[in-house]
Amino acid sequence: MRTLSIRVRLLLSLLAMLALAALVMGIVTYRNVLEQTEALFDYQLRQMALSLRDQGEIASSQADALADERDEQAQPQRVHRSGAPVSMK
Repeated sequence: MRTLSIRVRLLLSLLAMLALAALVMGIVTYRNVLEQTEALFDYQLRQMALSLRDQGEIASSQADALADERDEQAQPQRVHRSGAPVSMK
């Protein structure tokens, strides 16, 4: 059986430590980026909620007009399982 030289053993151990350090740094970086993006998205959602909260209420006449407009725009459509539209007769 052939034994490895000190130089080869040192090289292998250094490569193993380098790979381990790269793996740890990758995991730490991933977790930090994930935390920062979650904080950014939370901030954006908070700002959206605050902007929606600050909008005034809609008068009942405006709400009725918006509901009527939505009803006029909504038209049912039949669709076959294949996704092709089916004419309604």
